[in-house]
Amino acid sequence: MKALALLALTLLIPLREAGGVGSEERAHRGRLDFASQVLPQLTKAGCNQGMCHGAAIGRGGLKLSLLGDDPASDYDALVRELGGRRVRLDSPRESLLLKKATGGLGHGGGVRLEPGSTGYTMTESWLAAGAPQSQQRGRDVTRLLVTPGETILSVGAKVALTVRAVYTDGTSENVTALALYDTLDDAVVQVDKAGVTSIRASGIAAVMVRYRGQVAAARLGAPFQGKAPLPRRGANPIDTALFSELARLNLSPASRCEDAVFLRRAHLDLIGTLPTSAEVRAFLARPDRAKLIDSLLNRPEFTDLWTLKLADLLRISAKRFGPEAAVGYHAWLRESVAANKPLNMLLTELITQQESFWRTASDPRDLSEFFAKTWLGTRVECARCHNHPYDRWTRTDYHAFAAAFGRPGQVPHPKTGKPIAAQALGTSQALTERRELATWASSSPRFAALLANRLWRELFGRGLVEPVDDLRPSNLAIHPRVLTVLAQQLAQNGFDLRATLRQLTLSEAYQQSSHGSDEKLFSRALLKPLRAQVLADALASATGGSLGLPGRAIALADPATSSATLDVLGRCRREGDCLPTSEAGGLAVALHLLAGAPLEKLVQEGVQKLLAASPTDTALIEELFLRTLSRFPTAAERGYAEGLLKKDRQKAAEDLLWALVNTREFSYVH
Repeated sequence: MKALALLALTLLIPLREAGGVGSEERAHRGRLDFASQVLPQLTKAGCNQGMCHGAAIGRGGLKLSLLGDDPASDYDALVRELGGRRVRLDSPRESLLLKKATGGLGHGGGVRLEPGSTGYTMTESWLAAGAPQSQQRGRDVTRLLVTPGETILSVGAKVALTVRAVYTDGTSENVTALALYDTLDDAVVQVDKAGVTSIRASGIAAVMVRYRGQVAAARLGAPFQGKAPLPRRGANPIDTALFSELARLNLSPASRCEDAVFLRRAHLDLIGTLPTSAEVRAFLARPDRAKLIDSLLNRPEFTDLWTLKLADLLRISAKRFGPEAAVGYHAWLRESVAANKPLNMLLTELITQQESFWRTASDPRDLSEFFAKTWLGTRVECARCHNHPYDRWTRTDYHAFAAAFGRPGQVPHPKTGKPIAAQALGTSQALTERRELATWASSSPRFAALLANRLWRELFGRGLVEPVDDLRPSNLAIHPRVLTVLAQQLAQNGFDLRATLRQLTLSEAYQQSSHGSDEKLFSRALLKPLRAQVLADALASATGGSLGLPGRAIALADPATSSATLDVLGRCRREGDCLPTSEAGGLAVALHLLAGAPLEKLVQEGVQKLLAASPTDTALIEELFLRTLSRFPTAAERGYAEGLLKKDRQKAAEDLLWALVNTREFSYVH
């Protein structure tokens, strides 16, 4: 009986002392706070990461909230759960919490707190003080201030970041020692657990900082070595923003691309169609780049290509919506592009008038995730199960936003299980009808920033932010000022797609040559693989034949239209995100272009027509280059081709055409 009584007393002591009613605890309340001091130390030690006790089902019998996003439940798990067996307030060092974390007892996670370390000492002191719970509940962190937020140093330099947390009551405190740090490009910048960053190479990179559910980032880097670049200026504000950034990094922009390169680039980027040989000749005879852009923006192929891009984005397919609904949805989208409907108006009509949009996903949670990523550049899916580890969204934020995409009462609160009221993401603004959702979303700064980033990627090959739909605070743009300027210009243009594309394509930034090695900073034009439909149309145009499609590939409304060529070239079926590939082709595409029977037939038929229309070898060679690469052959290319044609004119012409459509220059925008 004495043993049982002693056991009962041992189990009750932690509960009584942790309950917050004793005078000893009150005396220590001002010293340590569980939520803002102790829990962040455990987070920094990795105890509540997704691969450890922060996993969905916990680990080793202990379940903690991911990265400490729920201090109240974590306190209960550590102090009260299982009768308080994880803590010993009368002998803190004997607590399971400390003995396992220090390796004194078997622990699958290994040593997490070294005896004598700040984390160990703080946790021990907290236990000795009676394990007080958070002394100021409701005092949450609203944002983080990181200093320096941006700086350019030299390679080899080090700088210590300082992090201050700003609370709901307006106060702030230094949390540098408690924050988590991660570099997003360790080839350029490294960071240790204390926030000391080391510049390893020339370039620019971001360091992500996290503390108690809030995320921020610092942008650091070093200039490139060598001769200072010549200044590049222009009336275009996009050029001013980009070239000033490059100058800070001592990086020289590439020279202006040649007229033939610009002609081909603009055609493929704006209308997804190769220029004809006659168009190449006419433009090179009197090059006027502004006049060219204006003419392309008003061609029917522009409507075809940008309807295709938007249809990919919206996942319009007969399989998803049904044949009749898909046709109507696509027709509305095409009419909107043809009429140059402002993009904010297009979004508003999408939400308020297009019932097909609301059938993109059957679950309101899935639909809200799709909408947030597609139109706000926000990936909220992590917050479905726990607070977002890399953004500020909570589970309540997520489910309140998801409620806007379902029937009233359809989405329950993640904790109470009761229906949750629909609200704009991360705000208290109620969304009781679709019009309110449309107004809020189309006027959100995230909407303008996302569109700016998407349009930049379409023309420049990669976004200022990558992934293009992940505009979180911890994923900074490679050139933040450029993104800000472009988003402002887009809004000032009234979200006019054609006006914005005109401004971008006539910028000096867009007109740079592709010569150079830079892949991230936009000091040159990047090579961009042709999407499947554009490549298919280019093959048909180059050979003068048909791939058996009912019209141009870029104009097809149904992504499942039967075509072996489009299947091999990797068209998007719109069953998920249609993401551009970093490399065109693959083995299947290479074999199709090298030995595909349909293409072989096209080449043979195309050459027969060319031979009949080209009385001289010079005319034949020029026509082959103009209709494939949109340029005249070089002297070396011309001489080589003439030598081949002297042997067997038809066979040589077939070989030349085949070789040209298999070049990287043909299958890429350059």
